[in-house]
Amino acid sequence: MKLKHNTVLIIKFLKKNCSNHNIRAKQNFILVLILWLYPIVSFGQSDIDYIIIEYNPTQTIKNSTRIYQTTKNPKEKSLELYKIACAYEAMNDKLNMRLFLEKAEKQLSAVTDHEFKSVMLSRIASNVSGELYYFKAISLINKALKESDAIKNNDSHNYTKAFAYNYLGLIEHNSKNYYKTIQLLPIFLKHFNKQSEQAKKKNKKLLLLGYINFGDAYMQNGDFVQAEKMFLNGKSILDGRYKDLEACIYTNLIDLNLKKGLYDKSIYYSDILLRKLPKEGFLDKKEYTYRILAECYKHNQNVKKNQFFLAKQDSIINILAKRENEIIKANNDIEKKIEENAKGQTWDYKLVVFTIIISGITYFYIRKRQTKIKQRLLRSKKILEKDKIKDQENKNVKVPLNIELDLLKKLERFEKSNKYTNSKMSVAILAGQFETNVQYLSEIINKNKGKNFNSYINELRINYIIDHLRNDKKLRTYKISYLASYAGFISHSTFSKAFKLQIGILPSEYIKQLQEEL
Repeated sequence: MKLKHNTVLIIKFLKKNCSNHNIRAKQNFILVLILWLYPIVSFGQSDIDYIIIEYNPTQTIKNSTRIYQTTKNPKEKSLELYKIACAYEAMNDKLNMRLFLEKAEKQLSAVTDHEFKSVMLSRIASNVSGELYYFKAISLINKALKESDAIKNNDSHNYTKAFAYNYLGLIEHNSKNYYKTIQLLPIFLKHFNKQSEQAKKKNKKLLLLGYINFGDAYMQNGDFVQAEKMFLNGKSILDGRYKDLEACIYTNLIDLNLKKGLYDKSIYYSDILLRKLPKEGFLDKKEYTYRILAECYKHNQNVKKNQFFLAKQDSIINILAKRENEIIKANNDIEKKIEENAKGQTWDYKLVVFTIIISGITYFYIRKRQTKIKQRLLRSKKILEKDKIKDQENKNVKVPLNIELDLLKKLERFEKSNKYTNSKMSVAILAGQFETNVQYLSEIINKNKGKNFNSYINELRINYIIDHLRNDKKLRTYKISYLASYAGFISHSTFSKAFKLQIGILPSEYIKQLQEEL
């Protein structure tokens, strides 16, 4: 947010000074440069990369390509290739992202710094991870652990080990192997705690990330007690330095209590989060918190507070929209100044170049923020529309809280039992097994899973067959029709259609990909 704020200040400064051509032109340029660089140099290395990549991936690619071509240092070359890959990921260009991740990995062969190699391999693994590249990501983590074994310094050795196991947990988490993620927690903590006290204080951010990662795995696995323990452990070591992670801890506590149906506790943590967030910035988190509070008070049938926080949420969205308009207007003014001065005046060369860079960065930033605002507005409208539809159509389908919690526990057991592979399973049959009615069960699945019964059961079946294909090489040799029946689908075509809808490719292509990665 400091970066965004200073961008507006720079724009105003340029508007005021760019047309005045006097002997202080160079001093003006230096002052603007300081204003721009100040927020960047005040962040750590990883934050600099994040800011540049997030707000201007195209410029990141150009800058990193230039550095890569001019430097002879293999560490710098690998790092710049990794930045390019992350920039392509920000642009949702997965093909080029994976291409440059491979180049960054190959460049590491010329690096002799084991700590750098271990950390980079872990980072590359997390970017590579996904349904189709699971085995590749695991292979990279194993390489990172081997590099860590070669480090003689105790603190560096244990830091890189903890770093790798945290990322391994993240890879398993992203692949929905929550139980495997949870099993890595003791190993992560063992290596983190083997560091000296000074190193542990220095690397507190890694511990916070670990608590968030493993806590979420417990939550997704249905172990709410351990999940809460992880998040509270993270909360206990917060010291005000990492506002983004602090916000993440509280949002996880809010989500956890929402899943448990403890709306008052969600309100409690939401109030704390709002007090913790700085007055300036973090508008996304504030918008989220106001939305949750509105939802909780709606459930508690407190219409007044529900309307109050809905209005708060709308005000945040309006602020974001207003700021975007201000930046657009300021950017347009700069462009007009450029056109006017291009006709009869000669600008200081460096100032002109710098103004163009600022305009380019602002342009890409505006585009990204406008998209986010549109998505927020659309999401808010959809939520309101869904609420209206539910109020109109489901006036008689209001599930009591105790029944809702009971059905959620039964659904959790159902997901672990593999009964969903029975091709005759239907919402009516499952409702009978749960000793409830179809309306209640459908409402609970729609509300808590975000999908209807058919989509829910198909997702479970696809995840089931994927897990077995990964671990059973023999199963990959069977016909698709057999795999369909094995997962609980009635026909080959239904299975293939559901598989492609969820994974993005056909079952045969997925099996081929698995074979190639081994």
